[in-house]
Amino acid sequence: MTSQATPLTSEPSIWAAGGVVHRYRPKWGIQYLIVHRPRYDDWSLPKGKLNDGEAMADAAIRETREETGYRCLLGTEVGTIAYRTTAANHKAVRYWLMQSEGGRFRRNAEVDAVEWVGFEAARHLLSYPRDLAVLERGHALTASPDASRLFLLRHANAGVRAKWDGPDKKRPITSLGRTQAEAITQELTQFPVTRVVTGPALRCRQTVEPLATVIGVPVDRDDTFGEGAKLKRVMRWLQTQKGHSVVAATHGDVIENVIRPLAGSGVRLKGRLRWPKASVWMLDVVDGAVVSGRYLAPPS
Repeated sequence: MTSQATPLTSEPSIWAAGGVVHRYRPKWGIQYLIVHRPRYDDWSLPKGKLNDGEAMADAAIRETREETGYRCLLGTEVGTIAYRTTAANHKAVRYWLMQSEGGRFRRNAEVDAVEWVGFEAARHLLSYPRDLAVLERGHALTASPDASRLFLLRHANAGVRAKWDGPDKKRPITSLGRTQAEAITQELTQFPVTRVVTGPALRCRQTVEPLATVIGVPVDRDDTFGEGAKLKRVMRWLQTQKGHSVVAATHGDVIENVIRPLAGSGVRLKGRLRWPKASVWMLDVVDGAVVSGRYLAPPS
């Protein structure tokens, strides 16, 4: 993982909502709606800013129709991403999966063209990696509405256990740990996330609090991610998270207890079997089974 010069650590100054809009055509299969914005000369997913007092989901439907002309049925929440705009504003965007119910595009102030394309074509058409990450997650939910994703995050640096004079669960992260937490936030806001959870240790909570603030979700405590948890317990918990994309702050032994058995069972894992502090394993789950995993190294 890499960090950026201006960290995202505060609440967003701009909130927006949008959709991964799809339809089915017998000849072409699933197609996705991509928009071209002349102001930026880019291809992106339809989205727009919230009106005062407007609910997120309502804004997603309204903005999608205003930009594309298509009426849509709201589906599963895909998740929230965050980034700095060209004007250096902190913007967060929450996306939903949307099924097109028909309509007709008319050129407008925001969008001058739209394209209905298949998944692979959409991947190559989109201008930004963050939109690609949203599309890929939306595509997984289109194929399997219960598909979930788990980001197993080992807490940031918290010093040496033997040198801490107090209950271990209350051991805080260090100044290095705070820097790592900011960098982790910068990295994980590029992926759509719906929930943030933490094990009972203070250092776990402190690692994910900046991320939760940036994407506007609470930090939920869950003892599933306390020290010593095994794969079976984590997988039972995942059965309750169908359709969610969850960041879970935990400990090195928990991640090892999950990753080693998965590797031994033949699950496709991209990256070395490692779990240093501030590292992440991103696991995709379909029909109750982990189908793939990817290692994200700690921030340098």
